[in-house]
This record gives sequence, structure tokens and C-alpha cells, in this order.
Amino acid sequence: MDRQTQTSPRTQAGETGARRTRRPGRGDAVVIVDVDQFAAIRAMHGSDAGEQVTRAVADCLRRRLRGDDRLALLREDEFLAVLPGASEEALAVITERLREGVEGLRLALAGRVWTLSCTIG
Repeated sequence: MDRQTQTSPRTQAGETGARRTRRPGRGDAVVIVDVDQFAAIRAMHGSDAGEQVTRAVADCLRRRLRGDDRLALLREDEFLAVLPGASEEALAVITERLREGVEGLRLALAGRVWTLSCTIG
């Protein structure tokens, strides 16, 4: 468990997803969430601000995933979500919920309020 973001290690999340995707009849999904403004925030406000963004996004994503889903931090600005048993409909609902959550975040950094967005694929 990553102490900063409370996410699973990427190897554990990937192995869990790989094991589950081998089961017949399961429609598992893997989603990558990339924070769009991360590089600009880090360049303007430094690594501490980058860590604050990473923690805020991790908390946001975790709250919007289902109980069996796994979240891992790939890079400071990129997360991997493994969604076991997700149908196409569930995947659409979950990814929209993740996007809306990140876009609802407002972070005050050095007197400037940042509204985040993300790319999901």
C-alpha cells in the first residue's frame, strides 16, 4: 500500500487484474486516469504541490470506485484502476463518475485555485 496515496502497489493491482481476466465469463476492465494539469501545477508550485494534487486525486478516485475495484499509482499524475467484472454499462458509469469527481476538485495552491481535469482511457 502506498502510504501517501493509499493506493495498491501497481504490481499488485496488475496481478489481481491479470488473474481475474483469466477467469471465463468475466468482463474485467483496466482504466488509466491521467491528471491533465499536473505538469503545469508542479512547474509553478513545486513538488509539494504535486504531492498534494496526487493525494487529492487518489482520494477522489478511491471514493468513486466499487468495493472490489483496485487503484494503483503508476506515476505522480497517472493512476491505474482495475475493475473486476465490469460490464460495458458499468464501465461507462464508473469512468464518468471518476471524471466528474476529478473535475469537481478545487485545489488552492499559493493563492491560486486550480480546477482539475483528467484524461481516461
